[in-house]
Amino acid sequence: MKNICIIGAGRQGTACAYDLVKFLDDINLVFLDVDINQSKKASARIEKLLGYKAKYQAFDIFDKNKLIDFLTPFDIFLSSVPYHFNVYLTDIAIETKTSMVDLGGHTLNVRKQLSKSSSALEAGITIVPDCGMGPGMNVSVALMGIESMDTPK
Repeated sequence: MKNICIIGAGRQGTACAYDLVKFLDDINLVFLDVDINQSKKASARIEKLLGYKAKYQAFDIFDKNKLIDFLTPFDIFLSSVPYHFNVYLTDIAIETKTSMVDLGGHTLNVRKQLSKSSSALEAGITIVPDCGMGPGMNVSVALMGIESMDTPK
C-alpha cells in the first residue's frame, strides 16, 4: 500500500486526488490543508465521485515539527499549495525522507529545488517539481525551447 498525502485540498489538489484514486490500486490517501472544512470537502468530493473515503487533517504547514512528524510515515506527498511554499516543502521532504511532487509555477523556485538534488538522492527520495500545467510544465517546456536557440527573440 502506498501512503500518499496531498498538501492543499483545493481544486487542484482534489483533481490530483481523483487521478490517484482512479488509477492507482491500494493507496492510503490523506488530504492536509490549513482549513479542516476544505480537507473535508475534498474528501467528500472524492468519495462522491469514486466511492473512496480519503482521510483528512488540518494544521498550518509552518508548524515544522508537526509537519515532520505527520509526513514521516508517507511514501510521497503532492504539494498543491501556492508555489512559494515549495522550496520549504522540498527541505521538509528531504528531512522526512518522503518523495515529493509539486505543481510548480515559478522557475526560480524550481531551480532552487533542483539544486537540492544531491540531498534528495542521499535521503533516498525523489523530488519532481513543476508538474502542473500552466503555470508549471508549460514554463519548463518554453524555457527548454528558448535555451536550445542561439539567440532567441
